[in-house]
Amino acid sequence: MKDVFTTVRERRTIRRFSAAPVEQERIVALLNEAAGLYEAEGTPHWRCLYFGTPESREELAESMTAKVTGSRLGKLLPAPMIELLKKQITGTPAHVIFIAESAGTERERDENYAAVCSIMQTFSCWAGNKDWVCCGTQTP
Repeated sequence: MKDVFTTVRERRTIRRFSAAPVEQERIVALLNEAAGLYEAEGTPHWRCLYFGTPESREELAESMTAKVTGSRLGKLLPAPMIELLKKQITGTPAHVIFIAESAGTERERDENYAAVCSIMQTFSCWAGNKDWVCCGTQTP
C-alpha cells in the first residue's frame, strides 16, 4: 500500500477499474471519514449520489445522454459517440456524484464548492489506496 502523503502529491489518472465489487456501506464509511477531515466555519451544504447497481447506472446513462443530446452542440454528435458515452457510464462499476448546493452569497457558494473538492480529492486518494481503482500516474 502506498503512503497516503505520497499518493496525495502524485498526479493521478484513472486508467481502469477493479472488477471487485465494493459495498455501498464501505463507500459511505469512506465518504464520512473524508468529510470529517474537512474543516470549515459552519456546515458546508453538499450531498452525494451513489449509482452502484446496473439499473441505477442505466438510469444515469439515460439522464446524462438526454442532457447531452438535448443541447445545441450535443445534437451534432453522431449516434456512435452517444452509444460510447452510454457504454462508458454503464460499464463503470459505480459512480459517486457530488453536488455542492447553491447558496445565497458568492462566499457561501465558494465554501460549498471547496468542501466538495476537498472531500472528492480525499475520497479519490483513499479509494486508490484501497485498490478500488487502478490508477496510473502522469508527470505534470
